[in-house]
Amino acid sequence: MNIVSEQHELVLDKLEKVREDGPGQWIASCPAHDDKSPSLSIGTGKDGCVLFNCHAGCDSNDVVHALGLEWSDLFPTDWKPWDGTEVDRYTYRDADGAILYDVVRYEMRETSHPACGEKKFMQKAYLPDHKDSDRNGYVFGRRKYEVPPVLYRLPEVLEQAKAGKRVFVVEGEKDVHTLEDAGFVATTPPQGAGKWKDSYTGALEGAHVVILPDNDQPGRKHARAVAEEVSRVARSVRVVELEDVPRKGDVTDWMNHGHTSDELRQMVQDTAEWQPSQGDGTTSEPELTVQEVEPSNETQAETLLRLAEPAELWRTPQGEMFATYPVGDRRETSPIRVGSFRQWLRLRFYKEEGKPPGSQALQDAVDVLSAAAEFEGDVQEAHLRIAGHERQEQRIYVDLGSNGWEAVEITPEGWSFTKKPHARFRRVRSMKALPRPTPANNPVEALNRLRQHVRTKSENDFALLLAWLVQSLRPHGPYPVLALTGEQGSGKTTTQKMLRSIVDPSNVPTRTAPRKEEDLIVAAENAWVLAFDNLSGIPAWLSDALCRLATGGGFGTRKLYTGREEEVFYHERPMILNGIEDLTARPDLADRAVVIELEPIPEEERAPARDVWQAFKEDQAAILSGLLSAISTALRRVDEISLDTLPRMADFAVWAEAAEPALPIKPGTFAKAYSDNREAANESALENDPVAFAIKLLLEDRETWTGKMSDLLNVLRKQYIHDPDRPPAELTSLQALTAHFKRMMPVLRGAGIVKEDVPPKRDRQFRLRREEDEQVPF
Repeated sequence: MNIVSEQHELVLDKLEKVREDGPGQWIASCPAHDDKSPSLSIGTGKDGCVLFNCHAGCDSNDVVHALGLEWSDLFPTDWKPWDGTEVDRYTYRDADGAILYDVVRYEMRETSHPACGEKKFMQKAYLPDHKDSDRNGYVFGRRKYEVPPVLYRLPEVLEQAKAGKRVFVVEGEKDVHTLEDAGFVATTPPQGAGKWKDSYTGALEGAHVVILPDNDQPGRKHARAVAEEVSRVARSVRVVELEDVPRKGDVTDWMNHGHTSDELRQMVQDTAEWQPSQGDGTTSEPELTVQEVEPSNETQAETLLRLAEPAELWRTPQGEMFATYPVGDRRETSPIRVGSFRQWLRLRFYKEEGKPPGSQALQDAVDVLSAAAEFEGDVQEAHLRIAGHERQEQRIYVDLGSNGWEAVEITPEGWSFTKKPHARFRRVRSMKALPRPTPANNPVEALNRLRQHVRTKSENDFALLLAWLVQSLRPHGPYPVLALTGEQGSGKTTTQKMLRSIVDPSNVPTRTAPRKEEDLIVAAENAWVLAFDNLSGIPAWLSDALCRLATGGGFGTRKLYTGREEEVFYHERPMILNGIEDLTARPDLADRAVVIELEPIPEEERAPARDVWQAFKEDQAAILSGLLSAISTALRRVDEISLDTLPRMADFAVWAEAAEPALPIKPGTFAKAYSDNREAANESALENDPVAFAIKLLLEDRETWTGKMSDLLNVLRKQYIHDPDRPPAELTSLQALTAHFKRMMPVLRGAGIVKEDVPPKRDRQFRLRREEDEQVPF
């Protein structure tokens, strides 16, 4: 027989279908999901703590919350098995506003016990006169000091209920604050989802209660329990299930996805009042006559599945499930679990049945449709703005972003409009529609209107700008990074916005530099063209990430709401950067960049922004029309182009050469402009790289230098002229110099300095040789 400790007894008393499974081990029904067959293992840690393992996959946090316990309840009272940093504190007060206790959130350190997870919530009772209280008057725990639990923001809730107004019930203090910031009154029981206490119910008497469950089974179960209880005293109860949130997502996630308080108010109004149960597990429904019931014996979920039959279900190679479905004379595409597909199903159900479907029926239908897409649907790419034909490379589609889901189809013979492109497009909230282009009698002249709106310093720079636009409408890269520089007042940001709006207009046309790689991934997921505004230098990690994004690269991160699963993204994107400083100081980024300096705008030529944009919008459709014709020309000529030498961005050079006859520039302009631009970028990188610059100085008075890498390190340290006592990071160690030397070799070759091995190779000696006539390729 098991000897049950105090903490195990507390847990086992709250579980159902408990049976022993060995010394210090039990099996029981998991309270965090609808557990038909006991799947929760309860064990004992080496320090006497309670351990959980739900074989159905529930998180231990969910189990603890479903039991209505605190993590501290799982450990012996004389042992503190965790180590964490306080990150949030939520104060609970009684009806008069007096402090009862605080819920404190800790981020756990690596030294913490494994059962604690990544975060932990502890309750601290406010007992300033207690002998165990800290200097602020708090003691760990609440239950053992017989401090009663109350709803969060209780005084505000009571005042709102007394006035007969709306109160939201959510599953955590963070969500309460999110709703407060949006102008609502909200509350939560301690520890979020769990067993609703009778003592909470009276606080909501007279209120219009809206329950917002988290997107998981415990959340829905909790919502039903709360609705059952508060329906006895509330004026009305509504359970609103939020869409466009991930699994386990909540109203904070929903708001962070760009939704607004007005949308939430509308959803509440559109949701029918919750009806209490009849005692047989069903909810009350309006009585139906025999005639009303006769036409169909289908459940609502079955009806929804039948109504979804016209939709084509498919998935992406990354595993995201989509539906393409008819709307009038067009076909739209949306993710199955979030977005407009669910609204389409709702509307079809309403038109047939004369009433909206139930939330659970809709969720059940969506679950089945998602499974069908995963296991039976075709695998296709979900394209954003630009796509190539799945089987014919010489065909490009551009999603206009219009309400009619119209696209432009570009072929070697020209371009036309289509509502049924041979590619699947997805859309994001920030996406704006392109103007509908009109075929021009003179496409070259139409594209030439762009000159009136950008202030490049030379014909060469204008040619490069056109070449970047042509490449940005190609379905695959690599894409050169367009870097706009110039002094203050040269219109860099306005030019950046105009260029982006020609190809990929957005409600957020420019953004600040990403703070981490994950931010860059999110930006690439939600836009075809990325525009980073007003940069003051680019750190090494961001330079490397931009290079990968320009030429195509994979990015991996832990999948949200999972422990170990990785989510992998692969993107190639056109990008525009702008700033006063040199943005391409690092050689690898310089090698992938097109740098254009803009002229300052004279005072007498400045105009109000409204007039500038009005003039541009008048020409925008014509410019796009000319650009589409240039793409058609490139498709027709690309296989005929053969360059003597190929630069790093070879595909870009070939594509631009192919489009040149359709561009408003003289023949041969692009090749010279790109060669000069790369040479200037190489010189800039040379001047900004302390090692490359030092090697250039080393070979100013000699033809060659021979030695090992360690010899070169000593020489460069001695002759480094900026600060001999504090050399740059690249010269602090042999390892640092060796790693950097490989990165800077393209810069050295561009400056006419080549590296040669000196036999015998085992001695690791090499020679640096200066070649005065060395030319930069292309």
